[in-house]
Amino acid sequence: MTDEKTLLITIWGNPETWVTVEKYIVELPQNQTHQAKKPYRSTLGPLMDAYGHPTTLLYAPSTLEKPSRNKNYNQLIDELKQYITSKTNDDQYCSKPSQVGIAIAPSIGTFRKNNETYSSKGTIEIYISHTHLTTYNKLMQEKPTKIILDLSHGVNYMP
Repeated sequence: MTDEKTLLITIWGNPETWVTVEKYIVELPQNQTHQAKKPYRSTLGPLMDAYGHPTTLLYAPSTLEKPSRNKNYNQLIDELKQYITSKTNDDQYCSKPSQVGIAIAPSIGTFRKNNETYSSKGTIEIYISHTHLTTYNKLMQEKPTKIILDLSHGVNYMP
């Protein structure tokens, strides 16, 4: 038995817009590959399968939900965590939801939702501080011997 402990860090955008991929292939070290045994709508499932269902830190942007005057930021975060949890509990997206911790990253920039544009007041410094601290806390909690960074989702719009 090995003492290896893996932490997978992944970034999601809006999973509603993703399509099912019949044959995901994960590139592994030493020029090896792992082909998912079933179709998925996210790379999370195939990566979790390939790496033995590691502990996972999943970042999602707070811009998945439009801000509202009727709720505070904590309520927005709670709603988004529930939404992302509903997707990770769907086996089209994730193979072992109990291994996934969700972190909602603060908004930065201008976004469109339902043909409406809105801007966040957040700055890149706030985003960077949040992601660094939540990642550091997860690293200290898990103490992994291997870290896998999945940049396949959201790499174009999540710094």
